Amino acid sequence: SSLIVSLSEWVLDAALQQLQAWQMRRYSVPRVAVNLSSAHFSRADVAQWVAARLNRFGVPASMLELEITEGLLMRDTSQTQSALADLKSLGVRLAVDDFGTGYSALSY
Repeated sequence: SSLIVSLSEWVLDAALQQLQAWQMRRYSVPRVAVNLSSAHFSRADVAQWVAARLNRFGVPASMLELEITEGLLMRDTSQTQSALADLKSLGVRLAVDDFGTGYSALSY
């Protein structure tokens, strides 16, 4: 339905808004994980987009973990590698979602 990007944006905003509320109540939350659609990585500015949302809600990058698919990691494109490096340099944690369900051979 081509709504995955909009849905992912809504989910990320909702998670960051909740983190902001927990911070204001001084709850101790180490981090929240959010799935990020691989469609976001077709955008050259995915890291800047995430940074803008973190700034909007005043949430430190260390409190956000982005789960990405194993298939995204298999893309050998400089744009994907650059985006992942940029996200990592922001301080966002990265996790591989459903590892082993797609390219489960260790030779990959």
